[in-house]
Order: sequence, then C-alpha cells, then structure tokens
Amino acid sequence: MLERVAELTGQELKLDEYFEDFDARFWQVDSSWKLERRQVFQEPDVPSWAAMAAGDRKRSLALADEMRTGIAEHQRRLDAHGIVQRRIRVVELPLSDYLWWELYVLRIRADLGERIRVLPPSDVASWETSGSLPEIILLGEQNTYQVRYDDDGTVMGAKLLTDPRVAVACRAEMAALWAKGEDLASFLTRTGVLADTGKPS
Repeated sequence: MLERVAELTGQELKLDEYFEDFDARFWQVDSSWKLERRQVFQEPDVPSWAAMAAGDRKRSLALADEMRTGIAEHQRRLDAHGIVQRRIRVVELPLSDYLWWELYVLRIRADLGERIRVLPPSDVASWETSGSLPEIILLGEQNTYQVRYDDDGTVMGAKLLTDPRVAVACRAEMAALWAKGEDLASFLTRTGVLADTGKPS
C-alpha cells in the first residue's frame, strides 16, 4: 500500500491548508507514524538548517542545540496527550549534507522521547520498482497524508486520504519496516556518522 498512496485520489491541500488540517487532527489521535524517504529537503525557515546550507556547520549545530528547549516542550505536550510518535528514516550512505544535519536534530528528538528507527534503502527496495516511496504521515486509525515537495525538497502541501482501509494497510507495512529498523542511537554509535559534531554518537 505504501507505494500506492501516490496513485490514490485524496483531498489536495495547499501548504497553509495542510498545516491547519494536520494540527487540528494531530491532537485528536494517540499515535503518529512518519516515513521519511528523501535524502534532501529544504527548510529555509529553520535557522539551523539555513546555517548548514550556508556551509557554517559549527553555527548550525549550535542553533540545533538551541532547539532542544522547544522540542522538549513539544514532547511534554505529546506525553500529556498520550501521543506516541514513531519515525522511520531511510538513510543512504554516504550522508547528504542535509541528512547529516537532520540526524543531529533527530538525535535530540530521540533523546527527548521521539521513537526513531533507521533503515537502509535496500529494506524498501521491493516497494520502489517504479520510483521512490512517497513521504507519508499516518495520524491515528484513519488519516494518511502524502506530503508534497517540489523538486528541490521544499514542502508544498499534502494529499489527505481518510479511508481507514488505507491507513490500516499503511500502518501494517510501516510496522513491518519498524520491526526491521535499527534504533537511531544504535545506528549512530555503529556508523559514527556524527563523529565530526564533537559529541558522542
């Protein structure tokens, strides 16, 4: 089902509509699943990303560390609502500059409570005979978003599917990927891909 989401008809949401719809639905569920497949995104509204994109890795990491307070507050709100977040991150080696940065931020998120596992591309290859898997977020038992990006990786909006059968099928496949995945902390320790950040990985 994951590879079929892009083919299915849903409600097309522009960027502002997507953010508004997502926020309204998110706080009504008890779980979210996120599948990240792309290796490069553009996040110009995030100062830490902007510093990384400008080539200033030291400032990028310092700004990422400053994000910890906001992430911790968000996690406390999630915990208060009983919402469990799971993220499946496909990681190609060697890392893109973006993914080097994102993994640093994800390590902070994982430290604070988000559940994150990593997979190599080979673990999703059987679903990618006609192209890469889409970026997908599941909220609860019914809501499936295919997040839309332009060619450079800037978020443009999303397609929303509310058929519970789609969500159930996608969740089953994500759970299978989750079972195969490696915990983020273990992956970082084993590979040492963040060794140049100056902090234990």
